[in-house]
Amino acid sequence: MNRKLPVPQPDRASYLKHKRETTRHILLPVILSGVLILALFTLVAYATFAENGDVERWAAISTVWIVIPLMALLLAVMVVLWAAVYGLHRLLNITPEYTGIAQEIILRVNAKTRWYAAEVTNRVIRFRAWVDTLQAFFKRD
Repeated sequence: MNRKLPVPQPDRASYLKHKRETTRHILLPVILSGVLILALFTLVAYATFAENGDVERWAAISTVWIVIPLMALLLAVMVVLWAAVYGLHRLLNITPEYTGIAQEIILRVNAKTRWYAAEVTNRVIRFRAWVDTLQAFFKRD
């Protein structure tokens, strides 16, 4: 009664190729880097804790290897911030001229839009008043 349904095993060529590529491109590098890290850890531990091991030197080497990625990251952040500051400086130098021109254009467009809206509204109101007058004249009978 408690039978499981069989899971279909895709045997398409593309699926099999994907499995091979997954093994070759993902699992193999992860396993090799794990083995390399363990080997380096073992080497460092042996060199440090041997009879004539130099703990201070290995501590300094470890500190350097910890600080290098942090320095690279901070250098990248500094470059991005420098680019942002430089870009904003350039933008602020050219913006006042073009913002004034853009503001004049927008003010002209706004004035023309209001004028056309008022004209259309006045004509519609006058036409509606004329139609109402004619209707009142013909309904007077």
